[in-house]
Amino acid sequence: TYCAVELKIPRRTPSLIVPAGAIVFDRDGLHVLVIENGVVHSRKITEIRDLGTEVEVSDGVKQGDEVVLSPPVDLDD
Repeated sequence: TYCAVELKIPRRTPSLIVPAGAIVFDRDGLHVLVIENGVVHSRKITEIRDLGTEVEVSDGVKQGDEVVLSPPVDLDD
């Protein structure tokens, strides 16, 4: 027998969940590519926790942003 438990723990710092496949790692750190008005922009993010298929981040993206999943290596702003 087993059950699923979900804990809702309030955070001191607001965070968002980003798909792990959207994250780009380069010499400057972690980034996501965000689409704004049809143009791709690279934004540096700060990882809080790696959740496997998703990553919790504290900055770099905001609610409602469109991120590029599995971006090609040569795609940049």
